Amino acid sequence: MFRHYIAYSFISILWSSLFSCNTIEKKTTEIRITIESPANGKLLLTRIGFSDEKDLVVDSSKEGLFYSYSFTVKKDISAFYQVKVPFFSNAVYVIPDADVIDVQINLANNKFKVNGSTASNVLYSFYSTLKELNTNELPENAALIPGLNKITTGYTLPFMDTVSSPANFMIAYNTVEFGKDYATLKGVVDKASKKFPTVGYINRLKDDVYKMIDIYEKEFNVNDELPSISLGNIDSIQYSTASLKGKYYLINFWSTWCEQCFFQLDKMKKIFPSIDTTKLSFVSTAVDNNRNDWKNIVQQNNYTWTNLIDEKMWKGEAVNTLKFDSIPFNFLVSPEGKVLAKAIPPDSLQYYFTKYSLMK
Repeated sequence: MFRHYIAYSFISILWSSLFSCNTIEKKTTEIRITIESPANGKLLLTRIGFSDEKDLVVDSSKEGLFYSYSFTVKKDISAFYQVKVPFFSNAVYVIPDADVIDVQINLANNKFKVNGSTASNVLYSFYSTLKELNTNELPENAALIPGLNKITTGYTLPFMDTVSSPANFMIAYNTVEFGKDYATLKGVVDKASKKFPTVGYINRLKDDVYKMIDIYEKEFNVNDELPSISLGNIDSIQYSTASLKGKYYLINFWSTWCEQCFFQLDKMKKIFPSIDTTKLSFVSTAVDNNRNDWKNIVQQNNYTWTNLIDEKMWKGEAVNTLKFDSIPFNFLVSPEGKVLAKAIPPDSLQYYFTKYSLMK
């Protein structure tokens, strides 16, 4: 009887183990790609980044002729992938929420299907509805952008409340132009952060939105004390505008890709030899992430005054401390650190310098 008991217990444990293995959810998603006519080249799988994340090629095939292929990724409803197939112009997106996702691609008619993924199907249904709304309701005058925004927002805002995938939320969010409706914008990101509390890019989005709104709602005006900023100069040495206390200074903001900014810089260059540098300093701050281009432009154009760069751009210290929301922009600051004038047009610079006796 004892032997029978041992045998029975062993069988029970074995059966339980087999049953448990069958019920354990897989932690990976297999993305199976079927191509109706052969694709010659390299297949790529790219993870699409949200917020500050960059797009990243996470897997690829070797060069070859393909009728089928598969990628395996971590099952993650917050992830968002693009499958790239040679000679196929449509973007194929996949959210890895299932054990197996089948992607069928027809190179002849440039069409595809994604099967097996609930979140991916929700995404394509969303895209389809947006297209239908724009086709059926968009006025003939394509310049009526506010009309388009009302049409899509009326559908998209409720849609964002229903999604279970943070990736789908971000995709929908990026189609909405909130304008100056900061209350709605705050409500949207607040809901998302509560719904997806562990998703990094959702939390970063909320932080970025609140910082942006703070910039738009607050600004420094004439007679306000302007805070100092500290950024790297052309020699990568930290420079603080606090060192200019007791002296007038003009600080302007620009970028290498901003054509209008060069009108102000050119005017500053022309007037610079005529200012009294014992009383007035120039500080130019590039809101730009292309350090090499910035450095080349400064040197080639012979901007001989202090030049700084904020490579974090609109999320950097300059914007978030001094609360400006566009470029070109500038402040003329008194020796006491107070704003004397702001957003001065290039042709008005000499007027202010003369007003405060800052010319030679």
